[in-house]
Amino acid sequence: ISLPRKINSIPSILSSVYSHPDAVEYLKSVNSLEAYKDGLVHIKYSPSDNRVLFFNKDKTGAVGRALDKRIPKWWSYGDTSGGIVVGDNSHAVVVEDAASACSVSRIGVTGIALLGTQLTPPIKSKLSEFTRVTIILDKDASSKALSITKKMAQHTCATAKLTKDDLKCLSISQIQKLIR
Repeated sequence: ISLPRKINSIPSILSSVYSHPDAVEYLKSVNSLEAYKDGLVHIKYSPSDNRVLFFNKDKTGAVGRALDKRIPKWWSYGDTSGGIVVGDNSHAVVVEDAASACSVSRIGVTGIALLGTQLTPPIKSKLSEFTRVTIILDKDASSKALSITKKMAQHTCATAKLTKDDLKCLSISQIQKLIR
């Protein structure tokens, strides 16, 4: 039996991240501002929640990162079952969160945020469209990364990379070295 998942509505009042210095600072600190400036991802600020929202491609869902100490740190709005896709390249790099997807997109790959460690059917379907898939999850999810790689290997060239570093904190050259 599957229970219906509660879907939180996207906040009705959103504004540009440039209107909120804390939002811009957060995006810079996690190497996501470049992807936003390049039009690879739609990002807004929610004043009522004090969150930066990373939207999916069709803008029917988003994940919001709190800019203060509130819990939970990440919150989902709308339909996020397809993850957050950042970029448009034939090489996909699968990561856990939206900021990491933005960060890896700086090297010209498509970052795909699972928004956790679960490979949903819509994400699995999307990944089959890529000629190369690299899965990089946090160190504590390394067995999950290997499991996803095994599932994807039937459909596309998939590899797993293990790292102890947080992708959103790495430089472009560090990400390139990791993905090679």
